[in-house]
Amino acid sequence: MQTWSTGGAAPPAPPATFETGLATKDWTADWIRRATPDPVDASPSTSATESNTGVWLAQDEYTYARKEVSLASSPIVRARAFVSADQQYELYVNGSLAGKGEAIEYPDSQAYETLDVTNLLRPGQDNAIGILYNWQGPGKGRPEGTPGVIAQVEVLHRDGTREVIGTDGTWKVLAGAWLPGTQRNQQGDPVDYTENVNGPAEPIGWDRPGYDDLSWTAPIVIGRPPVAPWTNLVSSRTRMTYTPVPAVSVTRLADGALVADFGQVIAAVPTVIFHAGQAGRRITMHAGYVLDGGAVSTTRATQGTDMSYSYVERGGTETFRPFDYLGFRYLQIDDPGESLGPSDVVALARHTAFPQAAATFSSTNPTVDAVYALAAHSALYTSQEEFIDTPTREKGPFLRDGFNESQTVMDAFADQNLTRQDLLQLARSQARYWPDGRLNAIYPSGEYPYVRDIPDFTEIYPEWVWQYWLHTDDRALLAAVYPAVARVADYVARSISSTGLVTDLAGGGSGDYAGGLVDWPPSGRYGYDMGTAARTTVNELAVDVFDRTANMAVALGRPTGEVKVQQRRAATLTTAINNRLRRADGVYIDGLEPNGTPSAHASQHANAYAIAYGIVPPASAAAPAAYVAGLGMAMGPQTAQELLAALRLSGRPADLVRRVSDPSTDG
Repeated sequence: MQTWSTGGAAPPAPPATFETGLATKDWTADWIRRATPDPVDASPSTSATESNTGVWLAQDEYTYARKEVSLASSPIVRARAFVSADQQYELYVNGSLAGKGEAIEYPDSQAYETLDVTNLLRPGQDNAIGILYNWQGPGKGRPEGTPGVIAQVEVLHRDGTREVIGTDGTWKVLAGAWLPGTQRNQQGDPVDYTENVNGPAEPIGWDRPGYDDLSWTAPIVIGRPPVAPWTNLVSSRTRMTYTPVPAVSVTRLADGALVADFGQVIAAVPTVIFHAGQAGRRITMHAGYVLDGGAVSTTRATQGTDMSYSYVERGGTETFRPFDYLGFRYLQIDDPGESLGPSDVVALARHTAFPQAAATFSSTNPTVDAVYALAAHSALYTSQEEFIDTPTREKGPFLRDGFNESQTVMDAFADQNLTRQDLLQLARSQARYWPDGRLNAIYPSGEYPYVRDIPDFTEIYPEWVWQYWLHTDDRALLAAVYPAVARVADYVARSISSTGLVTDLAGGGSGDYAGGLVDWPPSGRYGYDMGTAARTTVNELAVDVFDRTANMAVALGRPTGEVKVQQRRAATLTTAINNRLRRADGVYIDGLEPNGTPSAHASQHANAYAIAYGIVPPASAAAPAAYVAGLGMAMGPQTAQELLAALRLSGRPADLVRRVSDPSTDG
């Protein structure tokens, strides 16, 4: 490549290469699965789900799959593994873990990962390729699908020889070494299952050449892509990374239990090395966030989650490693039967791999520095296969949580891949479920039997897209999601009543979410008048929806008429807000009651939003700014960034610093 300018030709760029993923026609591997036990009698209210074939299948399946191949002797110059599983997998090559991934979409938009296995394969020798995959049925962050796995390994040798190994009927499969688990959430929320690993059933050496798999069975061959239910395979731009974190300390309690402290809350897979295992002995464990009298609490700070594990020992030296992760600081090992040190209890901390190291920040205020560190740490560990609510109970990608986390991740870790993925997924949620222009509040999700939206979550989506555009200049993404954004604008506009205000914005079901939830948890509303039909925050977000849709139309060179429609909507609604949702002193109230009377309450939310989204007339800015500053912190963590934006935009840096550094108030 070479460039020219008026000053002449630049030197030629050095040669570079790039690789592409697999198109549908490039797949030669088959989707396969293990034949499961007899169907169970189940309904949507029980611990089972229906497959695409109409057969009820027990949830929480673990399956080993393996294949041995002899490769040509010419040195390997490049080898790539393309892998997908419904829902999670681990790929092993000659005993080494090559990658671990999870379904991040519904089967008709199934993701696959590309892994570099060049240094794991051995030319001229037998090679073992193994996959452990897990399917847990539908739940938050787990789209409904059916168990299955596909892998295609492409090997290029120095002499030009190309070899392809793919899953097919010649592979062997075996049931995973897990005893039945139960739902972790104790209130019936569809989340993960407890893991009970049966050590004696683990096929030691299964992922290495020479293992005797004669007792394993042949898989069911479902077919080559595209095949139902996986009618589309899409290359994933993200991948997970794992970092071993040894325990900071291990403390023995009076009853013999050991408590390992990892020094901070992380999202991780706990592992334990036992050196004196006794065949058949069952070790129970549980993770947690806080201690009760030295023991790890099973009731406090767990979000109603059963954070327990168990392991049946084989005997001798062995390692307990469950498949999935939790968020925790402590791990308690009940009656381990031996002494264990910090190096024996290691957490595999996990999060999305970002392109560069974290940014640094320092100031003259230690509390502000600590706030930054906490925000970066939290955003890092909620960056999993998607941006998630929490790594404990809610491993689900809520839209508003993702918006908040994405802002931090784009700034602190220079990420664009995870944000881009989430924005595309949410646009697909509209196409899948919401012809009226709404978006899923959580997507993907296999929650049965309903799909949930939250009106003010839908409203924040255009702002999220716009912030991504400002960070990345990714025109392709902007063009891809613009139709969804325009439909969001139309959805909001249809709820404008004769008052000129957005009233009873459709969606949210019943209860707290109906018409917009304002903030979460409810304590974060600080008295916001939820009885209003025309909520001020919903209207202020609507102005931003129209503004950002117009901004995107301009950036994409859309017809002038499209731009003017959105600009007119924004201007008209801004006028209505300022005429009907302000007191005589210039302070914004919480909205209009169903009978049209003004709310008697004026929240920090309503006034901070008015400033943050440019709704306050410049001549009237002093009153809401002073009101916002005078309330201290009266917004929840979900909306606090609008508070900080309002203080910044109104020229109150001292108040902004006070909000993130005052230990005597909420913050």
